[in-house]
Amino acid sequence: MNLHFIVLVLALGADPRTEYVPKLGEFPPANVGVYHAGELVTVDAINRRGTLRIVGNRDLDKYHSSEAQPFVLLPYAMVRYRGAPAELRDIPIGTVLHAYCVYPLNYSKNEKRPRLGLFVEPQDHAISLEDSFSFYERRGQAWKIESIEPGKLNVISTGPAEGDGPLGRQVFDYDGSTRVWKGKQIGGVADLAPGQLVQFNFTWAADWGMGRLHASDVWVDEESRSTAADLQRQIHIRYMRYHWLPGWIEHVEDQGGGKGIVTVALFGGSDPSLYEQAKSASMISIAVAEPSLRTYMHAYDSKSGPLLEVKTIPQPPFGHSGFTIRVSIAELLEGYRPGRIVRVRPNDFPAAKLPPEERIRN
Repeated sequence: MNLHFIVLVLALGADPRTEYVPKLGEFPPANVGVYHAGELVTVDAINRRGTLRIVGNRDLDKYHSSEAQPFVLLPYAMVRYRGAPAELRDIPIGTVLHAYCVYPLNYSKNEKRPRLGLFVEPQDHAISLEDSFSFYERRGQAWKIESIEPGKLNVISTGPAEGDGPLGRQVFDYDGSTRVWKGKQIGGVADLAPGQLVQFNFTWAADWGMGRLHASDVWVDEESRSTAADLQRQIHIRYMRYHWLPGWIEHVEDQGGGKGIVTVALFGGSDPSLYEQAKSASMISIAVAEPSLRTYMHAYDSKSGPLLEVKTIPQPPFGHSGFTIRVSIAELLEGYRPGRIVRVRPNDFPAAKLPPEERIRN
């Protein structure tokens, strides 16, 4: 983050981590954003947006009066579900999610925005969104079941002692609706036992306003967790092969006559196997997209050319895959400009036309 910006923000008494304003063509610095945790209550998967019912903090006025917190996924936002890359469409309504959000693109505090609720934060553009399984596992944390009572699981967190979200000793609700995953099968509440190291996903509980969570899913062993992650990984791979890898244009070398060389920074968060396919491709297609990652005619409105170079970026910034590609294009499109969003197709990805509701129509 720019040093002068940090000095200015600190002088004004604000936390620079919460004041970051994203810009197209600029990846965010590390550790920025306001933390939101809440139940997914509405979702527009195509436009990558939704709302969260924020987890209660014992302020019952807030619980009963607050509007849901809106969020919009930034183009490079990292989304994970069940320990693997995901799309918003993969996550069921009712799942408790953990998000880090910043201001909207090119936000100015002087601009007029729709009226925000009393408890709604203006930082509503997510740079990351994860279910509890992914959120805690990524941080090296799990839950140890200490004891079980009818309808209640008494647990303690293991791993780092600091961080956002519930930690330490907690009491989570469960009942017959709780899905217990054991090995490669669905078990039952009888398979829960003191001493187990588990991961949870959560949903709304009757005492939500007091911070209580209901365990919707419990993974009781490593095999169940790796099985869930691998299945989600395969769902993600299939989706990305048809929708193509997102990124934005870093540079265009105009060679005259409509020809040029386009350099694209690929966004992070996808399965490593997909980047390997991109790096080894002989031909690359580039489709112009919007910040929602929706393209126009997709396979029918993209241009292709030979892959000239793959550059590896050591210690890439958040949201960056660590790879940029240079592609020779015989006919540059209007949307091939620095900072513009694109999706790229290695030549062994399908070139199918997407359904009309997933495209932006001219």
